[in-house]
Amino acid sequence: MLELDTKNELNTQIQYRLIEKLTASERRYRERVEELREIVFECDRTGNLTFVNQAWDNTLSHSVENTLGRGIETFIAPQDREKWQFALSQKGEALAQPIELRFMHQQGHIVWLELAMQVPKNEQGSEQGSEQGSEQGSEQSGELSANSHSIAGSLVDITERKRAAELMAQTNIELERRVAERTNDLTNANTTLTATLEKLQRTQGQLIQTEKMSGLGQLVAGVAHEINNPVNFVHGNIKPASEYAKDVLELIELYQTYYPTPKPEIQDALDNIDIESVFTNS
Repeated sequence: MLELDTKNELNTQIQYRLIEKLTASERRYRERVEELREIVFECDRTGNLTFVNQAWDNTLSHSVENTLGRGIETFIAPQDREKWQFALSQKGEALAQPIELRFMHQQGHIVWLELAMQVPKNEQGSEQGSEQGSEQGSEQSGELSANSHSIAGSLVDITERKRAAELMAQTNIELERRVAERTNDLTNANTTLTATLEKLQRTQGQLIQTEKMSGLGQLVAGVAHEINNPVNFVHGNIKPASEYAKDVLELIELYQTYYPTPKPEIQDALDNIDIESVFTNS
């Protein structure tokens, strides 16, 4: 009997030591979780929160005490609640890729959080286990539950990244707008320059043609001047020449009157110049 009591006491001491070690291990684990900058949460299969670390309060300014027992959906912006329901429906599977959700900050503005989690498979009795896990979570006032039917996940603040992406998108739009405006300005300038070049080419052609005509005019004026000089000379001497010719003809006529029989050489010369026809035309 004494030996049995000794064994029972030994078993009791071993159990107490194991419980102490488990409690210390759990305390250290929770301390590490509480030190994380990312949000660590646990909820039941309906999405009611059974645990959140201090990062939840630090990020969204919702106290842990007022958060536990509430559905996580109530903190998500209405336009993203369908994404959360989709994530909750992935039974026994981790999300293929993180889901970006908009959460409502306690002060009313939007905080972007990236969700990563895995929903355990539905097993027989899982509903009951889920309810028990929820009750245990409430009794522990936020202790991270070890219930295999609960849903655990994390939320990482990506607000700055989203803002940077939005700023980058806006910057790209602005750059594209400016490039389009600059391209339009350059196109208009190119059109204007092309029209100006064509006008200059036409003007140059006109100037060349004008220069050609001017040179031709000067040439014609020079030729006319060269022609006018002898013509004027001839014109100015026609009357005196006519008078000289008339006098010569009269002299010849007198010679024929008073010397009707000239010498043969003179007669031959008179015949060659057909003096009779000259007198007739005069």
